[in-house]
Amino acid sequence: IPVGGAGAQRAFIVKLVRALAPLVEQGDLQLFLNAGDHKHMEKAFIKVLKESGLTDYDVVTTTEGVNEFRDNLLDPDAEPNKAVTLFTFDDYFPAVATTDILSRVSDVLACKPSELA
Repeated sequence: IPVGGAGAQRAFIVKLVRALAPLVEQGDLQLFLNAGDHKHMEKAFIKVLKESGLTDYDVVTTTEGVNEFRDNLLDPDAEPNKAVTLFTFDDYFPAVATTDILSRVSDVLACKPSELA
């Protein structure tokens, strides 16, 4: 789930993560949350994960980490290390590229069209 900088999707995403939390806890769903380079969205994700009881998650902060994550999941028998992975960056480029990189290993993409690079 990628987000834009204005934070317009924040309320939607918070509700979506809360609604999906039981499926994540049951092992039926994995979440890849892309806060991009927006620290306010990183904080919003961390807060809703904590409130939803999803406190055991991985954090990826580099393009190399994103590529490693994707490469591991290209194996059809592979699963992420944790049910939730938060992608957050200091720079613009990896933030934008992450959605494209992860699209190869994601079944559902929830974003507005402008979030696609």
